[in-house]
Amino acid sequence: MKKIIAILFTILLSANIAYAEKVSMYSKNNGQTIISKEQKTKQLANITPGQKKFIQAGTLFNNKYYQKTIKNLNEIINNKEDPFFWKGYETDLSCVYQLLGMCYLQLQEYPAAELNLQKAIAIDQRNFYAYDSLVEMYHMEKRFAEAKTLAQKEVDLVGQMNGKPYYNLGASLVELKEYEEAISVADRGLKIAPKSYHLQDVKGYALVMSGKAKKGLPYLEYAAKIRAVPEILFHRGCCYEALGEKALALADFKAVIAANENYVEEAKAHLGKKGF
Repeated sequence: MKKIIAILFTILLSANIAYAEKVSMYSKNNGQTIISKEQKTKQLANITPGQKKFIQAGTLFNNKYYQKTIKNLNEIINNKEDPFFWKGYETDLSCVYQLLGMCYLQLQEYPAAELNLQKAIAIDQRNFYAYDSLVEMYHMEKRFAEAKTLAQKEVDLVGQMNGKPYYNLGASLVELKEYEEAISVADRGLKIAPKSYHLQDVKGYALVMSGKAKKGLPYLEYAAKIRAVPEILFHRGCCYEALGEKALALADFKAVIAANENYVEEAKAHLGKKGF
């Protein structure tokens, strides 16, 4: 299942002898940590050169300057004298490799993305944001069996507090045509994040593909109401088609094609069928 993960960065600064700053990707609540202006001023006054470059890299990434971000991050990695990333806080270097991998992912340089994301995980095996990006890359390359294995690790890691890993696992299972298991995984995720449109989409589409389109429609309509992205519209279009609602299916497939992002060829293939 193709997907684009909307990425929201938050710089987490906590005062101690040194400051642990990490980059956080999109989470189920799209939330960000709020700190006062006074706190931020005090914390920024004591950051190391490496930390400063890391903050700059986050800004560059958000503005889609991926090559400049890569340059900043490599300077952090190559400066082994930095008292933050190399002197007692090595696990935070995992976030540097994570962001580096995400840059290469955006540039569609998949071997480099995989290498750096695996380095991030090797340094800090609890960096589930790196798992998340690596699962995304496996989906882009249609390596769904590997995505399933990694997503299961992600569920084991943070499944009790975050619904997103269940989406990654469920989406992988759908692509592997393991629909009943995908439905079960989505149900588990929905207990944790009942309003997740990602999980609603996975469950709805898995129901459609397992021949239960009528049961799947409410989930897909819920997901589309929250975020009508091409992936969800395509899935809902397939559901409408299965239910014989040709006009509604046609509208969704045309919307997917008009967006010109994902599922364009798949939507065109459906419109090419007899009856459309």
